[in-house]
Amino acid sequence: MRLSSRTRRLAAAGLVGALALTAMTSRKQSQQIPAWMRHLEDRVRRPIQHRRGSLLHELRSDATDDVVLADRVRSSIGPLLKELDTPRIHVMAEGSRVLLHGDVVDGAARARIEEAVRKVDGVGTVATYLRVGLLPGESRPSQGHQDIPSRANRAFHDALDHIGLSGRPAELALIETLQQFTDTLPDGERAHVFAHLPADVRSLIHRSDDRSRRPEPVNDVPEFVARVRTASGLKASEARIAVEAIVRQLIALIPEECDDVSAVLPTELREMWRSATSA
Repeated sequence: MRLSSRTRRLAAAGLVGALALTAMTSRKQSQQIPAWMRHLEDRVRRPIQHRRGSLLHELRSDATDDVVLADRVRSSIGPLLKELDTPRIHVMAEGSRVLLHGDVVDGAARARIEEAVRKVDGVGTVATYLRVGLLPGESRPSQGHQDIPSRANRAFHDALDHIGLSGRPAELALIETLQQFTDTLPDGERAHVFAHLPADVRSLIHRSDDRSRRPEPVNDVPEFVARVRTASGLKASEARIAVEAIVRQLIALIPEECDDVSAVLPTELREMWRSATSA
Protein backbone atom coordinates (compact mmCIF):
# COMPACT_ATOMS: atom_id res chain seq x y z
CA MET A 1 0.00 0.00 0.00
CA ARG A 2 1.39 3.41 -0.98
CA LEU A 3 1.74 6.28 1.46
CA SER A 4 0.05 9.65 1.03
CA SER A 5 2.26 12.74 0.93
CA ARG A 6 1.27 13.66 4.49
CA THR A 7 1.92 10.14 5.76
CA ARG A 8 5.33 10.19 4.12
CA ARG A 9 6.19 13.42 5.92
CA LEU A 10 5.02 11.97 9.24
CA ALA A 11 7.03 8.84 8.59
CA ALA A 12 10.09 10.95 7.89
CA ALA A 13 9.55 12.83 11.15
CA GLY A 14 9.26 9.51 12.94
CA LEU A 15 12.54 8.42 11.46
CA VAL A 16 14.26 11.49 12.83
CA GLY A 17 12.89 10.67 16.27
CA ALA A 18 14.05 7.09 16.00
CA LEU A 19 17.53 8.20 15.01
CA ALA A 20 17.66 10.56 17.98
CA LEU A 21 16.54 7.75 20.30
CA THR A 22 19.20 5.33 19.10
CA ALA A 23 21.90 8.01 19.36
CA MET A 24 21.14 8.96 22.97
CA THR A 25 23.50 6.41 24.50
CA SER A 26 27.12 6.93 23.52
CA ARG A 27 29.64 4.09 23.47
CA LYS A 28 31.28 5.40 26.62
CA GLN A 29 27.94 5.55 28.42
CA SER A 30 26.99 2.05 27.27
CA GLN A 31 30.09 0.68 28.98
CA GLN A 32 28.85 2.13 32.26
CA ILE A 33 25.46 0.43 32.30
CA PRO A 34 24.64 -3.20 33.12
CA ALA A 35 24.90 -5.81 30.40
CA TRP A 36 21.19 -6.64 30.63
CA MET A 37 20.30 -3.01 29.86
CA ARG A 38 22.65 -2.97 26.85
CA HIS A 39 21.02 -6.19 25.68
CA LEU A 40 17.56 -4.62 26.05
CA GLU A 41 18.71 -1.53 24.16
CA ASP A 42 19.98 -3.70 21.30
CA ARG A 43 16.62 -5.52 21.14
CA VAL A 44 14.83 -2.18 20.88
CA ARG A 45 17.26 -0.58 18.43
CA ARG A 46 17.44 -3.38 15.88
CA PRO A 47 13.73 -3.39 14.94
CA ILE A 48 13.81 0.42 14.74
CA GLN A 49 16.84 0.35 12.45
CA HIS A 50 15.24 -2.34 10.31
CA ARG A 51 11.97 -0.39 10.06
CA ARG A 52 13.91 2.81 9.33
CA GLY A 53 15.61 1.14 6.38
CA SER A 54 12.30 -0.20 5.10
CA LEU A 55 10.59 3.18 5.37
CA LEU A 56 13.46 4.99 3.68
CA HIS A 57 13.33 2.49 0.84
CA GLU A 58 9.55 2.90 0.57
CA LEU A 59 9.76 6.71 0.62
CA ARG A 60 12.40 6.75 -2.11
CA SER A 61 10.44 4.24 -4.18
CA ASP A 62 7.20 6.23 -3.84
CA ALA A 63 8.90 9.48 -4.84
CA THR A 64 10.52 7.83 -7.85
CA ASP A 65 7.25 6.20 -8.93
CA ASP A 66 5.42 9.55 -8.68
CA VAL A 67 7.98 11.27 -10.90
CA VAL A 68 7.89 8.43 -13.43
CA LEU A 69 4.08 8.47 -13.65
CA ALA A 70 3.95 12.28 -13.99
CA ASP A 71 6.54 12.14 -16.79
CA ARG A 72 4.59 9.37 -18.51
CA VAL A 73 1.41 11.47 -18.42
CA ARG A 74 3.21 14.54 -19.80
CA SER A 75 4.66 12.52 -22.66
CA SER A 76 1.30 10.91 -23.43
CA ILE A 77 -0.71 14.13 -23.57
CA GLY A 78 2.02 16.19 -25.27
CA PRO A 79 0.73 15.59 -28.83
CA LEU A 80 -2.84 16.33 -27.72
CA LEU A 81 -1.85 19.63 -26.11
CA LYS A 82 -0.07 20.58 -29.33
CA GLU A 83 -3.15 19.65 -31.36
CA LEU A 84 -5.40 21.69 -29.05
CA ASP A 85 -2.91 24.58 -29.07
CA THR A 86 -3.19 24.68 -25.28
CA PRO A 87 -0.78 26.41 -22.87
CA ARG A 88 1.35 24.16 -20.71
CA ILE A 89 -0.49 21.94 -18.22
CA HIS A 90 1.09 21.23 -14.83
CA VAL A 91 1.05 17.52 -13.98
CA MET A 92 1.70 15.97 -10.55
CA ALA A 93 1.29 12.40 -9.34
CA GLU A 94 0.66 10.99 -5.88
CA GLY A 95 0.48 7.24 -6.11
CA SER A 96 -2.00 6.45 -8.87
CA ARG A 97 -3.70 9.85 -8.43
CA VAL A 98 -2.81 12.48 -11.02
CA LEU A 99 -3.42 16.20 -10.51
CA LEU A 100 -3.82 18.60 -13.44
CA HIS A 101 -3.50 22.36 -13.10
CA GLY A 102 -3.59 25.06 -15.78
CA ASP A 103 -5.75 26.93 -18.27
CA VAL A 104 -7.58 25.50 -21.27
CA VAL A 105 -9.49 27.16 -24.10
CA ASP A 106 -12.86 25.52 -23.52
CA GLY A 107 -14.73 22.67 -21.84
CA ALA A 108 -14.25 20.33 -24.80
CA ALA A 109 -10.47 20.70 -24.56
CA ARG A 110 -10.56 20.02 -20.83
CA ALA A 111 -12.65 16.88 -21.33
CA ARG A 112 -10.28 15.53 -23.99
CA ILE A 113 -7.23 16.14 -21.81
CA GLU A 114 -8.80 14.46 -18.78
CA GLU A 115 -9.85 11.46 -20.86
CA ALA A 116 -6.36 11.12 -22.32
CA VAL A 117 -4.82 11.19 -18.85
CA ARG A 118 -7.19 8.48 -17.57
CA LYS A 119 -6.00 6.17 -20.36
CA VAL A 120 -2.34 6.40 -19.33
CA ASP A 121 -1.05 3.18 -17.80
CA GLY A 122 -0.79 3.49 -14.02
CA VAL A 123 -3.33 6.29 -13.60
CA GLY A 124 -6.11 5.45 -11.15
CA THR A 125 -7.91 8.74 -10.56
CA VAL A 126 -7.61 12.22 -12.02
CA ALA A 127 -8.04 15.36 -9.90
CA THR A 128 -8.51 18.23 -12.33
CA TYR A 129 -8.09 21.91 -11.55
CA LEU A 130 -8.06 23.01 -15.18
CA ARG A 131 -9.67 26.42 -15.66
CA VAL A 132 -11.75 26.99 -18.76
CA GLY A 133 -11.16 30.12 -20.81
CA LEU A 134 -8.05 32.14 -21.56
CA LEU A 135 -8.11 35.75 -20.46
CA PRO A 136 -8.07 38.43 -23.18
CA GLY A 137 -4.48 38.85 -24.29
CA GLU A 138 -3.32 35.44 -23.13
CA SER A 139 -1.65 33.60 -25.96
CA ARG A 140 -1.71 30.06 -27.27
CA PRO A 141 1.62 28.34 -27.96
CA SER A 142 1.20 28.82 -31.74
CA GLN A 143 1.02 32.59 -31.22
CA GLY A 144 4.46 32.64 -29.68
CA HIS A 145 5.51 34.00 -26.30
CA GLN A 146 3.94 37.26 -25.25
CA ASP A 147 5.05 39.13 -22.19
CA ILE A 148 1.56 39.19 -20.69
CA PRO A 149 0.83 38.44 -17.01
CA SER A 150 -0.71 35.06 -16.29
CA ARG A 151 -4.19 34.64 -14.83
CA ALA A 152 -2.67 33.94 -11.40
CA ASN A 153 -0.42 37.00 -11.54
CA ARG A 154 -3.33 39.24 -12.47
CA ALA A 155 -5.47 37.68 -9.73
CA PHE A 156 -2.90 38.67 -7.08
CA HIS A 157 -2.79 42.25 -8.32
CA ASP A 158 -6.57 42.44 -8.59
CA ALA A 159 -6.83 41.28 -4.96
CA LEU A 160 -4.45 44.03 -3.87
CA ASP A 161 -6.19 46.62 -6.02
CA HIS A 162 -9.49 45.63 -4.39
CA ILE A 163 -8.14 46.71 -0.98
CA GLY A 164 -6.76 49.95 -2.38
CA LEU A 165 -3.12 48.97 -2.93
CA SER A 166 -1.39 49.32 -6.28
CA GLY A 167 1.84 50.35 -7.95
CA ARG A 168 5.33 49.52 -6.75
CA PRO A 169 4.45 49.14 -3.02
CA ALA A 170 1.80 46.54 -3.88
CA GLU A 171 4.26 44.69 -6.16
CA LEU A 172 6.92 44.63 -3.42
CA ALA A 173 4.37 43.45 -0.85
CA LEU A 174 3.37 40.60 -3.17
CA ILE A 175 6.98 39.55 -3.77
CA GLU A 176 7.94 39.66 -0.09
CA THR A 177 4.79 37.84 1.07
CA LEU A 178 5.27 34.99 -1.41
CA GLN A 179 8.96 34.74 -0.58
CA GLN A 180 8.47 34.77 3.18
CA PHE A 181 5.60 32.31 3.01
CA THR A 182 7.29 29.74 0.78
CA ASP A 183 10.45 29.96 2.91
CA THR A 184 8.49 28.53 5.85
CA LEU A 185 7.60 25.36 3.89
CA PRO A 186 9.70 22.20 3.79
CA ASP A 187 11.36 21.73 0.40
CA GLY A 188 8.95 18.98 -0.67
CA GLU A 189 5.80 20.99 0.00
CA ARG A 190 7.43 24.12 -1.43
CA ALA A 191 8.02 22.24 -4.69
CA HIS A 192 4.36 21.12 -4.73
CA VAL A 193 3.16 24.70 -4.32
CA PHE A 194 5.55 25.90 -7.04
CA ALA A 195 4.23 23.25 -9.42
CA HIS A 196 0.78 24.89 -9.31
CA LEU A 197 2.02 28.40 -10.04
CA PRO A 198 2.75 29.83 -13.51
CA ALA A 199 6.27 30.87 -14.43
CA ASP A 200 5.72 34.61 -13.94
CA VAL A 201 4.57 34.03 -10.35
CA ARG A 202 7.36 31.57 -9.58
CA SER A 203 9.85 34.13 -10.88
CA LEU A 204 8.76 36.51 -8.12
CA ILE A 205 9.98 34.00 -5.54
CA HIS A 206 13.64 34.27 -6.44
CA ARG A 207 15.12 32.68 -3.33
CA SER A 208 18.25 30.58 -3.62
CA ASP A 209 17.71 26.80 -3.62
CA ASP A 210 20.36 26.71 -0.88
CA ARG A 211 18.44 27.26 2.37
CA SER A 212 21.59 28.46 4.14
CA ARG A 213 21.58 31.52 1.87
CA ARG A 214 17.98 32.48 2.62
CA PRO A 215 16.82 34.68 5.53
CA GLU A 216 15.72 32.80 8.62
CA PRO A 217 12.05 31.77 8.11
CA VAL A 218 9.50 33.63 10.24
CA ASN A 219 7.39 31.76 12.79
CA ASP A 220 4.81 34.35 13.78
CA VAL A 221 2.47 36.78 12.08
CA PRO A 222 3.83 40.08 13.55
CA GLU A 223 7.34 39.35 12.27
CA PHE A 224 5.90 38.23 8.91
CA VAL A 225 3.99 41.51 8.53
CA ALA A 226 6.99 43.54 9.73
CA ARG A 227 9.18 42.10 6.99
CA VAL A 228 6.56 42.84 4.34
CA ARG A 229 6.18 46.36 5.68
CA THR A 230 9.95 46.96 5.57
CA ALA A 231 10.27 45.61 2.02
CA SER A 232 7.27 47.48 0.60
CA GLY A 233 7.21 50.75 2.54
CA LEU A 234 3.54 50.25 3.42
CA LYS A 235 2.02 51.27 6.73
CA ALA A 236 1.65 48.51 9.33
CA SER A 237 -2.12 48.29 8.82
CA GLU A 238 -1.71 48.21 5.03
CA ALA A 239 0.96 45.52 5.21
CA ARG A 240 -1.29 43.33 7.35
CA ILE A 241 -4.28 43.49 5.00
CA ALA A 242 -1.95 43.02 2.02
CA VAL A 243 -0.57 39.80 3.51
CA GLU A 244 -4.08 38.53 4.24
CA ALA A 245 -5.28 39.33 0.69
CA ILE A 246 -2.27 37.63 -0.89
CA VAL A 247 -2.63 34.52 1.28
CA ARG A 248 -6.34 34.27 0.42
CA GLN A 249 -5.53 34.47 -3.27
CA LEU A 250 -2.77 31.88 -2.94
CA ILE A 251 -5.25 29.51 -1.32
CA ALA A 252 -7.65 30.06 -4.22
CA LEU A 253 -4.87 29.09 -6.65
CA ILE A 254 -3.79 25.89 -4.88
CA PRO A 255 -6.95 24.43 -3.25
CA GLU A 256 -5.65 20.87 -3.53
CA GLU A 257 -2.60 21.76 -1.40
CA CYS A 258 -4.42 23.57 1.42
CA ASP A 259 -4.45 20.74 3.95
CA ASP A 260 -0.85 19.71 3.26
CA VAL A 261 0.38 23.29 3.59
CA SER A 262 -1.54 23.77 6.83
CA ALA A 263 0.01 20.63 8.29
CA VAL A 264 3.58 21.91 7.95
CA LEU A 265 3.22 25.59 8.88
CA PRO A 266 4.36 27.04 12.24
CA THR A 267 1.46 27.36 14.68
CA GLU A 268 0.70 31.09 14.28
CA LEU A 269 1.02 31.04 10.52
CA ARG A 270 -1.19 27.95 10.44
CA GLU A 271 -3.91 29.90 12.21
CA MET A 272 -3.61 32.71 9.66
CA TRP A 273 -3.76 30.15 6.83
CA ARG A 274 -6.83 28.42 8.28
CA SER A 275 -8.56 31.75 8.88
CA ALA A 276 -7.94 32.77 5.27
CA THR A 277 -9.15 29.36 4.05
CA SER A 278 -12.51 29.78 5.79
CA ALA A 279 -12.91 33.44 4.79
